[in-house]
Amino acid sequence: MTKKEKNQEETKEEGKTKKGKKGKTKKETVETPTLIVASKVKDFIKGDGMRSGEDFMTGFNASTFKALKRAIKRCRDNGKATLRPFDVD
Repeated sequence: MTKKEKNQEETKEEGKTKKGKKGKTKKETVETPTLIVASKVKDFIKGDGMRSGEDFMTGFNASTFKALKRAIKRCRDNGKATLRPFDVD
């Protein structure tokens, strides 16, 4: 099993805990749905002469997920059901 597959398996185990190196219990991360098209993001990064690290897409997707959740909350808090550009901070 590759490192990437192990990470995917770990993130699928929502709410489970496991022992760390020093015997401390740590909470697993919650799985977020894939919201981005990785190949398009990578092409954009390459187009600017940059490279992305192995875990960049996971972090970028998580950041996108959090921004979307905040936008949905803001929209609901304002009594609306349609997201608009100003709901994204």
